[in-house]
Amino acid sequence: MSGAHGGSEATAAEAIAATRRHLERGDLTCILCDHGAAEPLGTPWPERFGPAFAGFARTVRAAGGELASVREAVGDLENGEVLVVQGPNDRAIFGGSLATAAGTRGAAGAVIEGLVRDVAELAAVPGFGAVARGRRSVRSDPAAVGARDVPLVLGRATVRPSDLVVVDANDAVRIVPEALSAVAAKLDAWVADEDA
Repeated sequence: MSGAHGGSEATAAEAIAATRRHLERGDLTCILCDHGAAEPLGTPWPERFGPAFAGFARTVRAAGGELASVREAVGDLENGEVLVVQGPNDRAIFGGSLATAAGTRGAAGAVIEGLVRDVAELAAVPGFGAVARGRRSVRSDPAAVGARDVPLVLGRATVRPSDLVVVDANDAVRIVPEALSAVAAKLDAWVADEDA
């Protein structure tokens, strides 16, 4: 992990621990943005499932519906990571079976800049959160291959592999690598100031 998150392994671990301490309060993304430590992922997220979550990103570009790459990425997820997928506008790119597999691997959640299906199954995965742009019953092409571990442009934000992604009731944001040390050192104080 050293260097992969724009700082030391210790700083990255402290930043993720700090965000997870405050996830359940519901306004963590607001606090992070107020202090310039995060930027919103520029898409509305009307579909929300499971708890708030935070983790380092694994990205997949599957805008043409390349489902094989999403399946491969899910199979490689590590404990606590967040899958970020850019999918098509007309077919679902993520659903219940992929969410179950990701949850079994210990993934924290998924940000689907696209459509999802099998939502009852998706919502039932214990401890796994997800947000998406919408729902669609038709699935994407199971054999087509997209691009993994690449930068994704979501609205005005660019999500890069290993960016720290935080999702709560307000929004989905990325913590810029340069801000990890500030989040690790100051987030508890920012939260205390908010409560005061």
